[in-house]
Amino acid sequence: MEEKYKAFSEFNWSDERWQEYLSGLYPPPNYKQVTKFKKKWYKKQVDAEFDIEYNPDASSSSTASASGGSSGPTSTFQSSDGAAW
Repeated sequence: MEEKYKAFSEFNWSDERWQEYLSGLYPPPNYKQVTKFKKKWYKKQVDAEFDIEYNPDASSSSTASASGGSSGPTSTFQSSDGAAW
């Protein structure tokens, strides 16, 4: 799945078909919504097997959590006078 996501991220988004689609959206999506529209358009127009739900950031963080990673800081800061925070 990472290969398909890499192809998606390396896609030339100045493509005329994408630009035409984007300009036809009303109301225009804000910057947070653009990725969602890109994924849907890419699946429909370029790669029908592309998983729009795939998120490489989520998969790498879930493996860190599964391997015993913690969600918060575990060490305390100690200043030069020896006081711990």
